[in-house]
Amino acid sequence: MIDFATDNARTGFRLHRLEVLNWGTFHNQIWRITPEGNNSLLTGDIGSGKSTLVDALTILLVPHQKITFNKAAGADTKERTIASYIRGDYSTRKGAYDGSSKAVSLRPEGTYSVILGQFYNAGFDQRITLAQVLWLDNGRENKFFVVAGQAMGIKDHFTGFGKDITQLKKRIRQTPGVEVFDTFKDYSLRFRSVFALKSEKALDLFYQTISMKSVSNLNDFVRNQMLEKAEVKEKIDELKRNYDNLTRSYQAIQTAKHQLGQLRPLVALADQFSAVESTIRDLEACLDALPVYFNAEKAKLLTAEIGAQQAELDHLGAQLAALTSDLEGLRQQEFDIRNDIANNAKGKELERIRKLLADTERVKAEKWKKAQEYNRLAKVLELGTVAGEDAFLETRQSAARRQETIRT
Repeated sequence: MIDFATDNARTGFRLHRLEVLNWGTFHNQIWRITPEGNNSLLTGDIGSGKSTLVDALTILLVPHQKITFNKAAGADTKERTIASYIRGDYSTRKGAYDGSSKAVSLRPEGTYSVILGQFYNAGFDQRITLAQVLWLDNGRENKFFVVAGQAMGIKDHFTGFGKDITQLKKRIRQTPGVEVFDTFKDYSLRFRSVFALKSEKALDLFYQTISMKSVSNLNDFVRNQMLEKAEVKEKIDELKRNYDNLTRSYQAIQTAKHQLGQLRPLVALADQFSAVESTIRDLEACLDALPVYFNAEKAKLLTAEIGAQQAELDHLGAQLAALTSDLEGLRQQEFDIRNDIANNAKGKELERIRKLLADTERVKAEKWKKAQEYNRLAKVLELGTVAGEDAFLETRQSAARRQETIRT
């Protein structure tokens, strides 16, 4: 990690204070050492508690199952345990009858122990407190772990809670900036993250050196304690797998490129297809609109035809009115004639009229014959039949125009 302290000898997190309560023979009060980040030398007579304090610092940082307590004094692996430290065993007593040894303790079961270490990073002006609370319940070890981003002390934070340790745990958990863990694994992951320790190897090295008396083989020590174990075979297998993956990826890319090359003409054809499809849709829309268009045009033509028929109807109505008027005149003449006949004053005139009527019928028959012949010829010439004087005049004019056209 990067520090900005002016003194490189004090960079990084360094032990500022170590406190213990009811740990080993440090009984019934808070005991502390205060290195304040300096390199320190711990001295004292045999049995004064040097190894007890070293083991307290060790238990703060190293998984408990890895620790051989009192190792600095060359002790047996079973000489001291976490339980013996919690009880405060300081001697043994032989039984009066069977001669078996029994530990003599300072504290009864139910008494709790606290180990607290405060670390300070001068470069970032940052304080971290690690603490562990341990107690026995029916011979079984119980513990919880604390990581705090601030300075803490046993007196201010781990006492005065009564006899129920769960109340202490609850109070500490509610303290701002403090994290409480039930397992060493979670606790270790958290403080190693704060201390920027990427591997447990650093803590293994710390454990080996804190109680070291001599090094029999420096090469073995460096290889086993300071270097991470290199899994060469696994690395080679991983490289092979990565190479195979890269090869497959390259082949997949080449296949994809080839497929893209084959698909590009399809894209152009798809564009053409889309254009033709759009044209077809437009034409289909036009076809759908044709009935509407033709119906509109038909409506226009029918409207014009209706107008023409209405005009013809009006003309025929006028003719009917004229004929009706003529009929009324004729009826009046008939009435007058009948009166004359009745009075025998117009006998001669009646005879003359009869002769005139016969002549008229003869002329009418001739004209009717000629009219029939005229209609036949007009039909051949596609001039249409004549129904009246106006039609005759119109047909005559049309025939004259056609004759003029033929001559030219």
